[in-house]
Amino acid sequence: MGLKPTLGRSFETQVKDLQRRARDAALRPVPQAAGSTGPAPEARLQFSQRSGAGQAAYGTGGDELVSPFDTSATMPTNQRTLSQEEMARIQQALHEVLNAPVDINIQQELEKLRAADTTASMRKHIETTTFTSRKLIQGGGINFAFELRNGVPVIYKPAQFQSREKIRAGIEPSTQWRREIAASLVAEHLTISLIPPTARIENINGEGSAQLMKEGFLTGKKMSAILKDPFFDARKLVTDEIAEDWQLLEDLLLETDRHQSNYMIRVNDQNKVIELALIDNGLCLSANPGVLKKRHNGPREMHSIGLKNLQRLRHMISHQAEIERDLEPYLENAAVAGLFARAKALLMRGTYGNFVLEEINSHLPPNFKMSRQVYDYEINE
Repeated sequence: MGLKPTLGRSFETQVKDLQRRARDAALRPVPQAAGSTGPAPEARLQFSQRSGAGQAAYGTGGDELVSPFDTSATMPTNQRTLSQEEMARIQQALHEVLNAPVDINIQQELEKLRAADTTASMRKHIETTTFTSRKLIQGGGINFAFELRNGVPVIYKPAQFQSREKIRAGIEPSTQWRREIAASLVAEHLTISLIPPTARIENINGEGSAQLMKEGFLTGKKMSAILKDPFFDARKLVTDEIAEDWQLLEDLLLETDRHQSNYMIRVNDQNKVIELALIDNGLCLSANPGVLKKRHNGPREMHSIGLKNLQRLRHMISHQAEIERDLEPYLENAAVAGLFARAKALLMRGTYGNFVLEEINSHLPPNFKMSRQVYDYEINE
């Protein structure tokens, strides 16, 4: 497969064609009825029995890619296990998508971002700084937090002051501080600067996470109070680039607590959002791969993934072993497996949004496959 400049079509259209052809290794199109304006009913089925043994059913609309899995539908409690033949075809399709050519300009742009990224150096600085000023933060969430300063200000969340109550499926008590660090590392590997650098430190209250404090930023809740607008939502005000990057992180991390107090924005004189910081990321990256949905929608739910973020996903998957090593001190194996299953599912379908069980199971190791969807409030699962 390759791009042909003589075809007279845009690069994006050709890339979509390549992705579609890669999916054809595992997925068979469902014919449309005459006069139909959308996917046939069979296209809404997941691995329809009518599509033949080892085949999956999906529909297409124009040049847009459509997931073989209906991510907008209500999930049934149980779904059947994929056959070895189906699994092999899905993995072959993923391999072809990963190896399809990309726009050299996008590749160069991402390489420049990596070269200019200061997240790793800031994290090292936080790890080695001896903080001399300390103040308890009032009105925080369920975990105690402190503001520490010595040139660089950070929000310190000691492990010993973490909530002992389990409030999300797959997130054990006292592990939220570790997930704060893991979320920052994932964003760093993606060259997305929306999560402030976060590091592990030892302080007077023992080990914990320390996140760079974003001075001059306001939480969504604070903006809501200033504007006297209880429905203030920064998702509608950020730039397209920030919106896409925000959505990608929310889908990968499967954040279950992104309310108004858990993001911060900086605005200009015209009250336009020019910077965003995603904070309080302790309730993400569940160790239960059956958790498939976020509690709060991102700004680009069900939209097509842009070429830059498709390439970010490809880079992430291609560097899976390296990223796994970085995340190992902070996450359970099941949480890491779920993260990469979501990355592969997003790349395969080409659209943002929540997940369904079969598409996640198709990318999970056998020992982590789930028999049903788990809702994040099912804390005993």
